[in-house]
Amino acid sequence: MEATEKFYNFRSDWLKALVSLEQILNVDLSLYDEKEQDWIKNGQIQKFEICTELMWKTLRFYLSAQEFDVPDAPKKLLKHALLQGFLLEEEYLQLYEALELRNRLSHIYKLAVFEEALPILPIIYKTMRQVYDKLQLP
Repeated sequence: MEATEKFYNFRSDWLKALVSLEQILNVDLSLYDEKEQDWIKNGQIQKFEICTELMWKTLRFYLSAQEFDVPDAPKKLLKHALLQGFLLEEEYLQLYEALELRNRLSHIYKLAVFEEALPILPIIYKTMRQVYDKLQLP
């Protein structure tokens, strides 16, 4: 499968994940008891992690479809997208923060990291959606 086809497949999956993340971020937690709120928050984190993974992979195939030498490492890939002029500095910083946060959530099992992540998910979602909307191949 060539990079262009992979790009379109990943882009489609990323959009589905972004829509799902948006929906769960918009859930009114006050309608649920404490246990249900915890489940919803866990779902928010899980959907964020999926969106983050699809984000960098979609960008990799997007850039690969346009040029030959694209880094495979997520953080290097974001830097490359910034240097190529695809990402604005603010977008780069937000997406880099998303990767850092995803790594902390996946590897450091502390409630403090979980609680730190929840309030910034809507901000990161907004940036991801903004970047997604720019992904058009010529």
